[in-house]
Amino acid sequence: MRAYLLLGMLGLSLIPPANAAEWSMDGRLNQNLSYEDNVQMENDNKQGSFVYNLQPSLNASYRAQHSEVIASASYGVQIFEAIPERDRNNQSYSLAGSYFTDRTTYSLSTSYSIAPARDSAETDSGDFATNANRSNWSVAPVISYRISPQDSLSVQGSYGESIYSNGDLSGNNNAGLNLSWDRQWTERYSSGVGVAYSRYESEPSLQGVSNSILSNTYSLNLNNKYSFSEKWQLQANLGYRYTGTANRLSVGPVINQDSNGFVGNVNLQYTGEAFTASLGANQGLQPSGQGQLNLRAGADLSFGYRFTERLSTALTFNYSNNKPIAGLSQLVGDQRQNINISPSVNYRLAADWMLGASYRLRLQDESLGNGMTDSNTIMLTLGYNWQGFSLSR
Repeated sequence: MRAYLLLGMLGLSLIPPANAAEWSMDGRLNQNLSYEDNVQMENDNKQGSFVYNLQPSLNASYRAQHSEVIASASYGVQIFEAIPERDRNNQSYSLAGSYFTDRTTYSLSTSYSIAPARDSAETDSGDFATNANRSNWSVAPVISYRISPQDSLSVQGSYGESIYSNGDLSGNNNAGLNLSWDRQWTERYSSGVGVAYSRYESEPSLQGVSNSILSNTYSLNLNNKYSFSEKWQLQANLGYRYTGTANRLSVGPVINQDSNGFVGNVNLQYTGEAFTASLGANQGLQPSGQGQLNLRAGADLSFGYRFTERLSTALTFNYSNNKPIAGLSQLVGDQRQNINISPSVNYRLAADWMLGASYRLRLQDESLGNGMTDSNTIMLTLGYNWQGFSLSR
């Protein structure tokens, strides 16, 4: 099915247009060398390693009066000097197409990626010691209809799968449907309201007990965006959800669990000529490789300053608290907190070349397992932007 979707969208992009069209292609080459002193985030078996990442990517697009297609592909390597069994090839592919009429926009996007599960452990399972690969596939159709110059309606569907290469972690699939209305009230203020449904399925195993989990979530969301000035912007998306979960254990009766609460995110941004800042807070449901939905609540703070046209610096801080809302992990009281602090410096060597240096402190506190662990990482980054080319007819 995935191959048919990709071939179908590629076929649409090759249809000769009746009007003028533009083809473009560009790329990027990212590479970094880092040293991390606790790769697996463990207390009793700390192991450090130099890590080299090389990740080239290529982007292509086609744009005409009533349609556009955008594709990207990336294939790279990750090499651990002291832990060669962790060496990996990272892959990422995406394809998105849209068709426009005077009032209606039809869109379809799909993506596929393969990466070490450790790379997303902070937002996923919390397991930095796993040697599994994580494969993700998703597809999302969207129809948007403009009722008036200020109002629009949209319907968005989604389906996704996460699969892990070994039994350390549990794969899952999820589907969703969202209906929303948006209005531009003034040049500075816009808002909207939406209702959503999502379905999550997984089959985890904990301490030898297998479990089939099915979660259904219903939510009502209010979206607001206000520009105080050209420099200050506030975005507040707030909602309320209800989640019902059925746990079918390999032994014993079905356990039904209910969960409800607020979801959303609030972000305040400042963008000056040289100084930028962002402050945010968020709470929502996040699928976990442990085999259940986690309630993830967090806060983010970042600063950036440009000294010259070439030299800039940044500082980021983020905190998150993750706890299961259902499943065996919720019954045994599993909970995890993460903190990241990272200062960085970037220097533009030339128009297409960027050199960077950064440091990251990572802290993780688990109620079960390793307890409090930490790691320190220093990194040098060299990036190249290929401007590519553009053809019109």
